[in-house]
Amino acid sequence: MDWATICTRLQQDANDQAAWDALVVRVRALAYGKLSGRPPDLIEDAVADVCAGVVLDIESARSPQTFKGFVIGKYLNVSKGVLRTVGESRVPLDAAPELAAPGAPESADDLRFVVLDRCLEGLPARDRQAVELRYFSEAKAEQIAQVLRVSEVNARRIVFNGVNRLRKCAQAAVGPLRSDRTG
Repeated sequence: MDWATICTRLQQDANDQAAWDALVVRVRALAYGKLSGRPPDLIEDAVADVCAGVVLDIESARSPQTFKGFVIGKYLNVSKGVLRTVGESRVPLDAAPELAAPGAPESADDLRFVVLDRCLEGLPARDRQAVELRYFSEAKAEQIAQVLRVSEVNARRIVFNGVNRLRKCAQAAVGPLRSDRTG
């Protein structure tokens, strides 16, 4: 079941078991990918919190096309609480290069997630919304333009500028995002 179908079915019936199950599977995959290394019961609690929050606040989901971004936003908020629960705090951006030590892929993945989250929060609201719509909800320029109430050309420009700001922020924190693949 795709994101839009899950949204539509949950908006019609919050007790739709098939839609719930599909939502849980998708959120669980996200949580285990991003919170790996944490206690499984803590991750499962996070999954339950995200799914419950999504269904309780389903009216706030703008549309089935942006539902994926809506769920990811809920997940990001819950995951911050999980990290606080296990005694982890946000990584200050100026400390990020020290933590991305070679030979520690899990902490590097965690670092990238925290840095991206922090950089995304630092974007101007319109840029953040455009980037989330484009990359979390896979919205096209036409859809982004409608949500932001701008032309398609301006929607593309806003997404482009938002991505550039994210890239600069992340590079300042952890260095270049792309490795040279020569040879």
